[in-house]
Amino acid sequence: MSGGFRVVGPLPDPVGWRGAAVLARDRQGRVLMQLRDDAAGIVAPGKWSLFGGGIEPGETPELAARREFREETGIDITADALHPLVMFASQARIDGVVHVFTLDRRVETGDVTLSEGAGFGFLTRSQVAQFDLIENFRGILLELEDF
Repeated sequence: MSGGFRVVGPLPDPVGWRGAAVLARDRQGRVLMQLRDDAAGIVAPGKWSLFGGGIEPGETPELAARREFREETGIDITADALHPLVMFASQARIDGVVHVFTLDRRVETGDVTLSEGAGFGFLTRSQVAQFDLIENFRGILLELEDF
């Protein structure tokens, strides 16, 4: 089930919901994050998160990550630019699992056309430690040796 992802913590069994997210950075190594809005039905409103979302029926985690990233940022990424990083249980959905990919190309502010969320930013390690992030994302980001 891990498919090249490092599994962090116990995963639900069975898995009912699956999501995918993309860890992208700029030339300074800062992480691209979305400030979640407070629209009805939004999970973790007002928190910072990686860009991503639910995996649709018939989609692989990689296809979902590419689709969600394109829908939310306007940035098209190729399959060979994504690499599995971690997989963990969703904090928001009791039966959920999130697959996180790293993007091997750099993204800059001018590349992003935000279509979902209240905003976006490129966060430093100290900002990730201090800002109101979804905790699982904070944990994996602070574990990165090159961040």
